[in-house]
Amino acid sequence: TGTGDVGFEDCEFRQGKTGAVMMFFDGASETPTLRLRNCVFAENRTTSDSEAPYMLKTTRYTKEAVLENCLFVSNGLAFPSRVWSHVSQQGGMVQAASRLTMSGCKFVANAVSGGNANTGALIVLGADNGGQQFGGPGTISNCVFAANESVWGDTGTAYLSKVGGMVTVHAGNASAHVDIVNCTFAYNLADGLIDPAGVNVVQGDVAIRNTVFCGGIIGQKAQEGTGRYVVMAAANASCRVDYSLFDCIQDEAVSGATVGAGNVFGKDAKLVTRPSEIQALLDTDAGDHTRFRAGT
Repeated sequence: TGTGDVGFEDCEFRQGKTGAVMMFFDGASETPTLRLRNCVFAENRTTSDSEAPYMLKTTRYTKEAVLENCLFVSNGLAFPSRVWSHVSQQGGMVQAASRLTMSGCKFVANAVSGGNANTGALIVLGADNGGQQFGGPGTISNCVFAANESVWGDTGTAYLSKVGGMVTVHAGNASAHVDIVNCTFAYNLADGLIDPAGVNVVQGDVAIRNTVFCGGIIGQKAQEGTGRYVVMAAANASCRVDYSLFDCIQDEAVSGATVGAGNVFGKDAKLVTRPSEIQALLDTDAGDHTRFRAGT
């Protein structure tokens, strides 16, 4: 409730049994800033099927959340996740109703499911539970999203508003701008009606540049015509992609968004890490608490 900023550096948050939020930062009218540097969120699991997991959540009373070189690994649900069709909240490793500046972070083997609103496996920039909404701007740069999972348990036209993805942007207004630059989205799974293995824009203005999309998998519940990697899901949104690489053709990779200059489609990203190598890192005997055998 004070005016000072709050920071965590070189901290580890591991094996928490959280029903909803691992770290909740509210602030007050003075709007302090939250800073996380070189922090690790690992093996934190939800203990309730009525609340989706958040590792970090900020409200509109937070001026800004700044994340530098943080690691989010093997959090959320069991991996592969149990499909909960009645999860009552949005889910994601980070939900920012404040400005979000994130650089050099890695999200590996996290999983979320369901939501009564937009659900993003990794980042949701949008309304918090009090109806307050993110106004932007925000920047996600030099980050890696690999082997994560976003699923939605229901099917049918009644659930077309339930969208997901590795990054879901649902800003408080259509002009709020978010940059996604120099990032890598690799080997992620998205299984929902409007659920890309990359970026989903519901409301706001998003610019994607110099980013690699490869190895993404879209599940059988996907609505026909949904892009595998980039989706602009609503008319009150705008999204442009420039100088980015996709491992599939344009019609499969992007839907709704503007395809600008310098993009490459249908090419191998030539990453060193392959899906078989990621699988080899997982401890498959850990049951509902599947985790990486060693630090990543």
